[in-house]
Amino acid sequence: MNKQQLKNCVSVDVETTGLDPHVHGLIEVGASLLHKDKTFFGQCYISDSCKVDPMALKVNGHSESELRARKDIESIPSNTELLLDLLEFCEEYGVTVIVGKNPKFDYNFLVHIWKNELLRNERDFPLSYRVINWGDLFIYKYLSNGETIPSGGLSSDHIAKLLGVTPEEKPHNGLNGALFNKKCIMKCFDYD
Repeated sequence: MNKQQLKNCVSVDVETTGLDPHVHGLIEVGASLLHKDKTFFGQCYISDSCKVDPMALKVNGHSESELRARKDIESIPSNTELLLDLLEFCEEYGVTVIVGKNPKFDYNFLVHIWKNELLRNERDFPLSYRVINWGDLFIYKYLSNGETIPSGGLSSDHIAKLLGVTPEEKPHNGLNGALFNKKCIMKCFDYD
């Protein structure tokens, strides 16, 4: 296997104000190509009606007042503009498959904006519904080597340690998350 086989994949990490795309908002997106050293990072403002979960802010290190104040900064786009910028990046490099540590979460936030804010059909969303979770790839490899999954499960940091990857920096940032995902998936495929 070689890196070119992953040329249609992009590591994506979103940071949000909570877990539910119907009530919480996107605040930043990071992306990294798997087969090239090309990245994307963008932040957006949140709408006035957006709910904010304090636990989410602990994870990403932002404050609610800072996120709400972004709306007054002309250079910071809306979530729809940020999504379109990400999709333009993906189209430029021909990538359509999201890779991540919980990629369905990232996909669901992005497709929610596509459907509910841009009023487009989900079938027309340019990124694949099928995503790749590097944690699942590692667990398969782990079990294939005769290991037993610990009773407490395997956290992303635990898997990263087993892969020899430094845990993701905290607080979380979309680009750091995308680069962390890329390192982990490359280790899962034994690419250094």
